Amino acid sequence: MEAADAKRSPDEITDELLDQIKDIARDLSLDAPLWTNRDAFEAFRAAIIVLLESHQPPSDADPDAAAKLKAAYGDEKPEVIGRILARRAIYAYGRERYGAAFLEKLKDPSFLERLKSERLKGAK
Repeated sequence: MEAADAKRSPDEITDELLDQIKDIARDLSLDAPLWTNRDAFEAFRAAIIVLLESHQPPSDADPDAAAKLKAAYGDEKPEVIGRILARRAIYAYGRERYGAAFLEKLKDPSFLERLKSERLKGAK
């Protein structure tokens, strides 16, 4: 961890990290989004790891913090807790995207007509 990190708020560090991730994603999406190119994706993954490692706290873990994580997530391994949180985020954002897409469809009069028509067919 950088010595300067100890003097900064967690939100400040997180915001900076997110900005760095966005910059790297943009730089790796020259001709196509990095999500469509395996090499660009692997470069992105490596960059993210380096960014995270640059903010890694010292090796001496706070026992109270570890106990709070275990109590909140039911496992003492940070990797498992991280996977749990990542899956929750993926699920939540996926639902949000699906909901937004569905709301857009509801603005289309032809979609509403198809829904009404299917509903009438099902009622017979």
